[in-house]
Amino acid sequence: MPLPTELHMPALSDLRPNQGALILNIVFNRGFPDDDLLRRHFVNLVRLVDLSVAEYETARSHLHASLPSGQNRLGSLLSATDHLELCVITVHRALNALDSVIRRPEAPKISRDARRALRAFEGTLSGTRHAIEHIEERISNGQVQTGQSHALLVSQDGKTASIGPHQLSLEALGAAIRRLHELVAQTLILHSTTGQQH
Repeated sequence: MPLPTELHMPALSDLRPNQGALILNIVFNRGFPDDDLLRRHFVNLVRLVDLSVAEYETARSHLHASLPSGQNRLGSLLSATDHLELCVITVHRALNALDSVIRRPEAPKISRDARRALRAFEGTLSGTRHAIEHIEERISNGQVQTGQSHALLVSQDGKTASIGPHQLSLEALGAAIRRLHELVAQTLILHSTTGQQH
């Protein structure tokens, strides 16, 4: 298994958790939002987006340790794989939560451009997430060819991660998580402002 020699994975360390703002909204705006189902979906969305950022940054940290200057390169790569797989699964759940939020009548407005970009990414992500969750079955059935990865491993050039025939751009993954985080943060700020006006 070739180890990465470089990494092209944008940092998300500037993104602060939204959970604190959510708690303040719930306390001071009497259970934001008013629609019970929307509130449940939105709380899950906030939680999953924060978890996506954390898993992504942890994977990124381990991948840095797997580069040629690292001391335990293989161990770091395997740890990165663990967190990257969890990140992909969590982002997929966050996108599902976003869909559930959008379907509610009282849902906040979501930019069409942002939603279109996330939908395009969701198509690529779904195949990768499905492969992660069903890789054992695919290995047993001979669906993973020789030379294909049986875990979500990062390429030598550090630009993509692949499992079986599925390949995922790390830059696109980072961009999607950033976009999700911004949507959640904007919604919390908007509701905090409107909530104070009542």
